[in-house]
Amino acid sequence: MTLREYITNRHVNISRFARALHISTHSIYNYLKGTKPEVEIALRIVKETKGEVTLKDLGIHLDFSALK
Repeated sequence: MTLREYITNRHVNISRFARALHISTHSIYNYLKGTKPEVEIALRIVKETKGEVTLKDLGIHLDFSALK
C-alpha cells in the first residue's frame, strides 16, 4: 500500500503521523509527492504503519547480495 493510500484509507492526521515519526509535516508531503525518504525514515514509516506500507512501497530497494 502506498503512503498516500495508507493516509487516505486510515484517515491519518498528517501532523500526528509526522510527530510519531519525529519528522516534519513538510517531509510527509514531500514523500506523498514522490520523494524517497532516507532508509532510516522509511524504516520508521514501515514500523509506524505496522508493515502496511513497505520499503518497496516507499521506493526503497535494498540489495543484500553484496553481503555474501
